[in-house]
Amino acid sequence: YAHVTVIITTKSLYMKEHKIMNYKHITINERCCIANFLDLGWSIIKIAKHLNRNASTISREIRRNSINEKYLAHIANETYINNKMNCEAKRKSSNNKLIDALC
Repeated sequence: YAHVTVIITTKSLYMKEHKIMNYKHITINERCCIANFLDLGWSIIKIAKHLNRNASTISREIRRNSINEKYLAHIANETYINNKMNCEAKRKSSNNKLIDALC
């Protein structure tokens, strides 16, 4: 998919194409499938095709969430949930009084 932006200047007309990125988190069901398919000896490429995902997405998921070279879906999902809960933006300053005064 592409989104086209038109920029008009006094001299000419430019069209600039921007790719729209569409991210979708891996679900617990997909994590279970990954674990089962790995146990069956499937390749990362075969798993990716079956789940309609990019192979790099599957590879990254396995690399980030494997323990002792073993991918466990429930551990991977717990890690995802913990990371999601802790993903709020961090303030640059820890001086809350100063932040409150500025805001």
